[in-house]
Amino acid sequence: MTTEQLKSYHSSRYDSICPGHPEIENEGVEVTTGPLGQGVANAVGLAMATKNLAATYNRDGYTVVDNMTWCMIGDACLQEGVGLEAVSLAGHWKLNNLCIIYDNNNITCDGTADVANAGEDMNEKMKATGWNVVDILDGHSNVSSIVHALLNARSSDKPTFINIRTVIGFGSGKAGTPATHGAALGLDDIVNIKKSFGLNPDEHYVLPSAMYSFFEDVAPRGKQLEADWSATVSDYEKKYPELAAEFKLRVAGKMPADWTKYIPQKGEFPSEPTATRKSAGLVGNPLGESMGNFLVGTADLTPSCNVAYQKKVDFQSVRANL
Repeated sequence: MTTEQLKSYHSSRYDSICPGHPEIENEGVEVTTGPLGQGVANAVGLAMATKNLAATYNRDGYTVVDNMTWCMIGDACLQEGVGLEAVSLAGHWKLNNLCIIYDNNNITCDGTADVANAGEDMNEKMKATGWNVVDILDGHSNVSSIVHALLNARSSDKPTFINIRTVIGFGSGKAGTPATHGAALGLDDIVNIKKSFGLNPDEHYVLPSAMYSFFEDVAPRGKQLEADWSATVSDYEKKYPELAAEFKLRVAGKMPADWTKYIPQKGEFPSEPTATRKSAGLVGNPLGESMGNFLVGTADLTPSCNVAYQKKVDFQSVRANL
């Protein structure tokens, strides 16, 4: 992302890749969530996929998958039903590779969040669904507590919910109000913010050298981590060539070259009218039985949805929490 592109944020420039809500057309954005709670559901799905990959491919001495899924959300994300339904599944599956970072500033475009859900105890709700909960009361300034909470999430035996209570628009004259929720602050307020944090109000798009110094090791550290992981995968490939080939296909999101051979021939299908769910089962079951890269959800309606095949294994916490 270049400085020139950052300057185009919320602008009318047709070539801007900095809209308020980035879409999947932008490199680095993998999913477009649509409803707010769907972002939470995506995070649960990613954590589930990671656990499945780890249980399928990790071997003693060769840990090719062990990453965390970090999900940053706001008030409205947990007002959406789909988000809370996904949260319930994550708690049931004990997805301890998932951490939700909740920016709890209690402000929406309409005002304070209690205009929509007053008196709700989100911490108790998350605990009730099987989550580890960490509360940080001064999240707009207590960076150390946030860092320690993130580190502790890695060693939890449950998914972790970090409730970070913040002040929206911290440093602005409009701090703590809906006026800082996406609207321009105004030139005078920006000048005051810069002065209060020791910045030169006459400079624009300039960061102090101390900030560059603080982050200067990020790129080389990341490259080293990637190189170490690639070396592990390379050694794994020598020890388990068939598993490694399958693993690489799954990571790349590709199917085996001959996967279509598992689809029944036309003559094997019923000639009479057949319900859609049964037709789907006639195609999906052979694929699921013969290939390891299929995960099927049936909402407790496995027989009715015709998703029942030999060697079918339920995704449950005893397998997920390895």
